[in-house]
Amino acid sequence: NILVMNLAISDSLMMLKMPVFIYNCIYLGPALGSLGCQVYGFLGGLTGTTSIATLAAIALDRYFVVLYPLEPLKVPTRARARACVLLAWTYGAIFSSMPLFGLNRYVPEGYLTSCSFDYLTDDKISRTFILVFFIAAWVMPFALISFCYASICRAVALAATYSSSNTVRKLSNSNNASSRREQQRRRTEIRLAIVVLAVVVIWFVSWTPYATVALLGFSGNQQLVTPLISMIPALFCKMASCVDPFIYAITHPRFRKEFARRFPFCGGSGALRKGSAEKIAREMSVKRRETSKGKKQKQQEKEEDISISEEEVVMVDMRGSSIVDNSEMTSTSSERRNGDWLSDRPWTTDGRLYRSFPAPGIHHPFGSWMPTTKNNAEAKDNSSLQCEVISLQARNLPPANEFIIMSDIEPTTV
Repeated sequence: NILVMNLAISDSLMMLKMPVFIYNCIYLGPALGSLGCQVYGFLGGLTGTTSIATLAAIALDRYFVVLYPLEPLKVPTRARARACVLLAWTYGAIFSSMPLFGLNRYVPEGYLTSCSFDYLTDDKISRTFILVFFIAAWVMPFALISFCYASICRAVALAATYSSSNTVRKLSNSNNASSRREQQRRRTEIRLAIVVLAVVVIWFVSWTPYATVALLGFSGNQQLVTPLISMIPALFCKMASCVDPFIYAITHPRFRKEFARRFPFCGGSGALRKGSAEKIAREMSVKRRETSKGKKQKQQEKEEDISISEEEVVMVDMRGSSIVDNSEMTSTSSERRNGDWLSDRPWTTDGRLYRSFPAPGIHHPFGSWMPTTKNNAEAKDNSSLQCEVISLQARNLPPANEFIIMSDIEPTTV
């Protein structure tokens, strides 16, 4: 957001030249004189170069965020964004101030309605400056922006392909929700590719005419640079300042929301609100489906827990103490206890059976415990629990570390 805001500031300052441009068009020449031409050229060079550097910084920022999200030295931070902003303005100030110190000069161009660098001179110092400025302000940023966005598109495409292959391999019978998520990922990839293509094309179209005219003058073909030809780059550079907000701000979700909130009367805000409403509706639908799925899963788990808890459970921990679930401790009826083979034991008071995991280190003298059911005390297959299950019987709710353990030989207190 800091870099986008800096781009907006530089583009706004670029458009501050428009009143002077219109004034010169009315008077058919640099009506503000030599000083006005110097200010006009310096402001155009400063804001134009800063915008180019900011576009490159945004591309580099997105590159590190997408390709190196977990490396602290490469992940952009607020301080690094501010450093990039300062570097962009310093970069623009260096090149825009050189003509003021004699390395080049600002002269009227086109129909004498705007001022820019003197790219038609034969002076060696000026030609060297034009060449260096061409490389620093066009070749290097264009190469950096193209590389970063091409890498981003490639990374997103590979991630989408990997995710899709995993989905097909793991969920061959995927449900509608997963299919919708896959379609959403593909739509996101397509939107990203469109935005990237628009960024590169708009940048190339905006600044390539200026670079081409500068190269024509540098190569000694000044006769090809007519007033109309030299006027085209000035118009295209200003077009970049008008298009950048739509590319970098309107495509940003937070900027869209803020724009719709601040300017509800604009015609486009309705479309923005409609798009936001549709997106919110989709998100709510997905959340409802996930919530419903989660409730069903929890219900199934609850049913499984209930089926397991038909016998009251006492978990014996490492210290021999117990964790008793009082909600599950329900006494059996007298009719069911009459048929229980334990009901005639004198130490049986309430007929409740407890299923427990034996504590490590407890050695019992009468062999393994016999797992039984609650109703008829028949042997029960508890292999699914992957542990030894024993039958315990409480005697007047003894202390947490004392239980009466039923066996074929005699009651045993642990």
